[in-house]
Amino acid sequence: MVLYHLLLILVVHIIIGVSFAIDPASYFDDEVYKEWVSSSSASYYTKHTFLPTTNNDGSGAALFWKIDDEKEEIQFAIAVNADGWVGLGISEAGGMIGSDIALFESSSPGQLTDSYVLEDRAGGPIVDGCQDWSLLNATILDEGWMVVEMSRLLDTKDTQDHAIKNDEELWSAPTRIIAAWGDEASVSYHGNSKSRASVRLFAKGDDSVDDGVGLREALENESDGYFEVR
Repeated sequence: MVLYHLLLILVVHIIIGVSFAIDPASYFDDEVYKEWVSSSSASYYTKHTFLPTTNNDGSGAALFWKIDDEKEEIQFAIAVNADGWVGLGISEAGGMIGSDIALFESSSPGQLTDSYVLEDRAGGPIVDGCQDWSLLNATILDEGWMVVEMSRLLDTKDTQDHAIKNDEELWSAPTRIIAAWGDEASVSYHGNSKSRASVRLFAKGDDSVDDGVGLREALENESDGYFEVR
């Protein structure tokens, strides 16, 4: 039991929580991006967070989403400082391999491609035979900014898609999100323009910030003791 608690603590420290208290306009110091955040399009989404690049250079992607329980659907908006292409994925283990990716390319502005990646990353995403992601809107803003809005059923029943499960409880696994983008009109090597994070998409209220405090308090109340390794 102690080992189980330890593993949970190790996992929780690499999770990015949902940012309710943080103003999403603060994610990027750019007026064009801030103008979109203040628009009615952005206000539709109930949750948001920032996905930093893997080299922590201060850049990244702003992710917004809303879950429709009745339709059993999730809608995303991703904003990046690029004007060519962007990919948003649900990852199996936190990386590109084994991920389910929605890909938008400015070379095909009215299209969103449902794709996936198996073991060979060099070959790029493979187009899924079942196109389960839907493009809602794609806006290329001034100064090289792009906002792509999309939707998908939480569980498409497609073997090439990852079901998006309720991850609200601290004991459940968070959803692993990846993103990449570039300025070329079609998908190409992204270099450092990539992000990955574990996010609790179903989190509610202030308890959604997954800083480990809630987990530690739960362990204190429900176990004989625990220790923490960072």
